[in-house]
Amino acid sequence: MEGETAAAEFSRIVRRDDLAETPVSREFAATDSECAALARRFGLVRIERFAVAADLVPLGGGRRFRLRVTFQVDVVQSCVVTLDPISARVEDTITQEVVFAEAPAAGTPDREVDVELDDEPEIVYGDAFDLGEFAAQQLSLALEPYPRKPGAAFSGYSDAAGATGPFAALGKLKESLSKKGSP
Repeated sequence: MEGETAAAEFSRIVRRDDLAETPVSREFAATDSECAALARRFGLVRIERFAVAADLVPLGGGRRFRLRVTFQVDVVQSCVVTLDPISARVEDTITQEVVFAEAPAAGTPDREVDVELDDEPEIVYGDAFDLGEFAAQQLSLALEPYPRKPGAAFSGYSDAAGATGPFAALGKLKESLSKKGSP
């Protein structure tokens, strides 16, 4: 619905007011229902465990922080060839600068992002940052996009002259039509 945002499946909010001038560490894990919701979101068979450790270190001024998130996730994905379930452990550590900023005024043009920079800061409008959603987004980037069971190989299509199947039949039809249209 317009103007509304869906609640994050794995929300762990940290407020800027709770962040003093000393580093803050948080460790948390997804509940069974959060794992199930994230698995649906990412098209996984299931998430068995999602554990996160986060450290926020103030960089001065009460608005800038260095965030370091480490996660370990046990997932089950479907093999792209056989559709059999494949278990995997996904581990990653991300370091990111987080900057709390005032929300831009209505009609203000979007800020430009320099795509050449590897460490563009995460801009947070308001006074709350969702560590869980940040970790979930990083998981989505770390997942194997085309998981394949060891030894699984796709067979059934070949570019060879004796190929069979619907695409081979279309190829033969294309050849015969192009021969008829040649002067």
